[in-house]
Amino acid sequence: MVRFIEMTFRPDAESFPDGRAKPRQPMDELDFLGLRDEEVETEEEFFECAEEDSAATLFALVNTIERDEFVRVLSDGFDIEWRGDNALIATIGADNQVAVWLDEQFPLLVSSGPVGTVRDTLAEIDAGTPDIGRLIFSMTQLDTFLQRTRSYDSEAVVTAFTARNAGSVTGVKRSDRNRTMSYWANDGLETYLDLRERYGVLPSSFRVATNDFEATLREDGSFTVHDGSVQAAAREFTSIVTDRCQPVEVIEGSGPKTVESQFRDRGMEVVVPWQVDTDGGFDASGLNQLEERRDRWAYGISRVRGSGASFDAELIDDRRYSRTKMRTKGSLIRVFPHDELDVAGQLRLLAFLEDHFDRECKVERVE
Repeated sequence: MVRFIEMTFRPDAESFPDGRAKPRQPMDELDFLGLRDEEVETEEEFFECAEEDSAATLFALVNTIERDEFVRVLSDGFDIEWRGDNALIATIGADNQVAVWLDEQFPLLVSSGPVGTVRDTLAEIDAGTPDIGRLIFSMTQLDTFLQRTRSYDSEAVVTAFTARNAGSVTGVKRSDRNRTMSYWANDGLETYLDLRERYGVLPSSFRVATNDFEATLREDGSFTVHDGSVQAAAREFTSIVTDRCQPVEVIEGSGPKTVESQFRDRGMEVVVPWQVDTDGGFDASGLNQLEERRDRWAYGISRVRGSGASFDAELIDDRRYSRTKMRTKGSLIRVFPHDELDVAGQLRLLAFLEDHFDRECKVERVE
């Protein structure tokens, strides 16, 4: 029996953990991030244009193509205006603008309008090409971000959070139950840590107030700044994004390949996997979470053979309809991207493995 628990302590109606609070001071849509008449050349200058006490939501994309091709794909959903060699403003309709910094690997998007509109447009781009996709975060990454923030700012306060069960965390009390817990109060961090130990949950979203900014970070990859410095918030957001640099480098070497064969005149088609090294404590039943939260992972299970710590599974990407196979070898889980290589889609699987198999798993090349 699946059991959902909601714990609600809500002294402040403005403190929704999913970021639905009204922005304190909306940006002028015609002067978003102060870029209307500015040309910027560095990422630092890009965020220096951000005004204090403005509302903004940050996203990151995963990009595996050249800059000019990326801009062409982006222009299919947005109207583009350049603001320097690496910065541009993309507009949807009449009142929703996105400032874009063209980082080679992780382009950064800052939205001044309704988050849902931008999210829907990015989903269309994500489904249209395997070369660009929205970066999502694992709940494990959110947990790390919380503790990292508290380590450099001892006065940081978590005012709201939502947490869910995670197979990679074992609680002392019925951690095998599916739970969703929401909490509003200024002792949010302490309460979350207690619940993580007791029930085996990780955060799917949280609202944190530091000395520099107040913002909500969510597992869907969005980071909404409610108050304070967008520039300071962007620095922290970039830190969680760049945690994926090493996994991307490994995953880019995987997928369908053509190799030379001494037995054939033409090359032979093979699929090169990537793998994660775990503590070996996983179980095939953890794959059920793909179906439990299919709206998040966007993968369906075609088949599973085996059980316990030894299994062979085939997954289908709901967005690209491509196959990925997953096989175990001792403490290793090997992931085989068949049909095509969609790096953003493979990062979704990595986030899934971190949350439901081993939160400290290491991404490795298969030699």
